[in-house]
Amino acid sequence: MRKITKVTLVLIIWVGFFAVPKDLFAAWGPVCFDPASNVAYIQGFECIVRLILNFAVRLAGIASFVMILVGGFQYLTSGGNPENTKKAWSTITWGIAGIAVLLGSWLILKFIQILTNVDVTQFVIPS
Repeated sequence: MRKITKVTLVLIIWVGFFAVPKDLFAAWGPVCFDPASNVAYIQGFECIVRLILNFAVRLAGIASFVMILVGGFQYLTSGGNPENTKKAWSTITWGIAGIAVLLGSWLILKFIQILTNVDVTQFVIPS
């Protein structure tokens, strides 16, 4: 049963990713190819990496938040059962840890930026 659930979740994510209109992704950042000639260029790789990283960070934040919500629901429905309560607290703890890792990594990058005066939060291919 657990394998079916994982496969279903992966399928929903893939279908949802490819079913989203292309115009929605245009709002996330610049166009990754020359719109006049419809030809990709080397800076398009920079754009693709930026889009993937933005999507991954957003997805990780949403997943952590959902884990906290699921853990809270598990706690509410545990009915005082110590095993279920422990499982719920574990889920909440890992959700909070995910958010802490996201915030910690961002703070480390900002600290490096302040210390070295190099913008490490931007992926740029020199031209």
